[in-house]
Amino acid sequence: MSPCSAETSEPSPGKYFLRGFAVVVIAAVLSVALHKLGLLERLELVNLDILLLAKQPVANTEVLLVTVEQSDYVDIFHSRSPLDQGQVIDIINRIASVKPKVIGVDLDTSDWDPQLRQRLAPNGVPIVWARDVAEEMRSDQRTSQSDSSKAEMGKVFGDDKPQECWGVPAIAPDNDGIVRNYDEGVQVPAPNPENKQHGPRDYAPSFVTVVSRAADNRYCSALEFTQKPTPERKRINFENWRLNRYSASAILNLSRLPAWKASPDQFPEIHDKVVLLGGAFRQARDRYRTPISWMDGVEILGQAVVSEKHGGISEAGLLKMMGIDVLVGMALLSLNYLLKLRIPQSARHRMLALKFVLLMVLLLVATFVSWASFTFKRYYVSSLIVAAGLFVDELLKHAVEYRELVGKNRKLFRENSVLADDNRHLADQNRDLLVKNAELLPKLSKPT
Repeated sequence: MSPCSAETSEPSPGKYFLRGFAVVVIAAVLSVALHKLGLLERLELVNLDILLLAKQPVANTEVLLVTVEQSDYVDIFHSRSPLDQGQVIDIINRIASVKPKVIGVDLDTSDWDPQLRQRLAPNGVPIVWARDVAEEMRSDQRTSQSDSSKAEMGKVFGDDKPQECWGVPAIAPDNDGIVRNYDEGVQVPAPNPENKQHGPRDYAPSFVTVVSRAADNRYCSALEFTQKPTPERKRINFENWRLNRYSASAILNLSRLPAWKASPDQFPEIHDKVVLLGGAFRQARDRYRTPISWMDGVEILGQAVVSEKHGGISEAGLLKMMGIDVLVGMALLSLNYLLKLRIPQSARHRMLALKFVLLMVLLLVATFVSWASFTFKRYYVSSLIVAAGLFVDELLKHAVEYRELVGKNRKLFRENSVLADDNRHLADQNRDLLVKNAELLPKLSKPT
């Protein structure tokens, strides 16, 4: 018997699925543990970026970006930073006259003159102002060990106790420096740490959250701090949104048209929309890398507002994540079993190559599950660890089968060696008999 023709007994379906279920559960627990420890973060983020980039760009008209471009910075603001308060207020008033839902101002107003508040003419439109937090606080804002004594809240309209509606632009880069998240609330120092009603640290709402609520309610008032812990970071569902964008100079030019105030509905890009005003000039240093491309800070905030409205990317809880992994793993296990049944017996000697093909199929199926849940349910799951676990189990079973075949081949080789020795012994005996027969033949042929 040749080595290639050695057969190994196939396990029964019960044993196959019982072993497979144990492997799937172990792989699912390992996947959840690695996710919890953050050891798979880089792989998961790359997978998420691929899913985002795979989507076709979609136009969105709910948010309009009004940006101070480099040419505006030179021509309107005469290359001076921070931007001139009077010019910014003039642009805000012109936008407000067309009656958008809300205006979000993502500009530095800490050095403004509070006495010039009366120059604002919001025309009944709520205005949300960006309020910065000192870097010492934001670098450790998500831990309970942050030192609030080193942190300071920025000013709004030059006032450290602003009357205006405000929010913190809580853009949160991942460890690789790419912005994919924003915080719904940011941990900040309490307005009055000595007041027993407030703890030493409070939470301030994010700019995105306040803008979204103001757009829904058409109203926004000065906000108070809260001690309610902020939820987990929200992932921005970029979805390749293409947001409408006007420059500051374009707004100034359009506002000179007679219909600007008389017929706001003739400007549907602005009327009844969320308008975000921010800087896109180099000196603002407000540009970040995202999974889609490099974006200005105000554009990322616009993407986050759209994501907040349509639902961001949700991550499953640990138990739900493990349950999904087990379900996907059992589906992959069943697919693997069906594919093995289709392999003809004559092709079993190519099993290792076929198992690599099975790996590709399993990984493609796992990727499809991630894509489908992300596309249709805005739910991000990754079952690659489970698929890899099944493949490793197949390799281990193949290694055991190979070891058994090697053992059988060695046994057959020893048996063949014994048979060869016996054959040589028999050949020697036959040769001796032939010699004796040759000697006896002449004697037998003589006449008596």
